[in-house]
Amino acid sequence: MVYKPNLNTRHLTIDVFYQAGDPAFVCAANGPIITDTVQELEDLLANEYQRDLFIHGDGIYTLEAEYESGQYGPEGRCELPPGYGLHVMAYRGITEDAPQGAVLSLEELEQAYTWAERGAGMLEGLWRGDFDIATVQADIIPVVQFLAAKIKQAKGE
Repeated sequence: MVYKPNLNTRHLTIDVFYQAGDPAFVCAANGPIITDTVQELEDLLANEYQRDLFIHGDGIYTLEAEYESGQYGPEGRCELPPGYGLHVMAYRGITEDAPQGAVLSLEELEQAYTWAERGAGMLEGLWRGDFDIATVQADIIPVVQFLAAKIKQAKGE
């Protein structure tokens, strides 16, 4: 059975991991995607012609995948077969010298999780009417500042 994409899969944005010597693979999509479509895209990525997409080297490429319905001549013969056309939108390289501060300890992760739960609880209490806005604002600002600092630390900034 040949899969015909519905309107939701005619235009996709996908992230593709590429490393020289290994087959490129789809590691993320901008929405729901079925395995047949992923396989079709990965087969297309394996095509020698598509190697031109990976000119920046190893990394994660964000690609626009646009389904083209093909072109047929007056006799009904297929001149250009239907399928996805791929275009590079962005590239994120992978380097060996990633920042050393990019990893949080288990204790720091647990602390960040506790603070995130506390913030979520305060917002839920505000929604239920258990807290007034002034109390939540006073309590949630340090939570957000703490989480922002941990995110910066994890990013190595």
